[in-house]
Amino acid sequence: MLQIIGIMILGVIVGYFMRKQELKPLPNIIKVVIWILLALLGIAVGANEIVFNALPTIGVDAIIIATASTIGSALLAFALWRWIKQKEVKHEE
Repeated sequence: MLQIIGIMILGVIVGYFMRKQELKPLPNIIKVVIWILLALLGIAVGANEIVFNALPTIGVDAIIIATASTIGSALLAFALWRWIKQKEVKHEE
């Protein structure tokens, strides 16, 4: 865990010093790396018999959690949007 935090801090430091440089290809590189990581994760899950056999149970739990998270995020975003709009209307008066 300490290694992960150290790598993240190192990334922030490198990003801080490179903030003035144009990094146009970086978003595409990040997408490709994420796709590779997802593929490797899928391979690891498929190779692990315990996880693979538990997928039906894990899948139902994941769907419930994902649905609740999405609905909660949408409701809170909508509430925040309305609150900001009300502040703007009061500020304009």
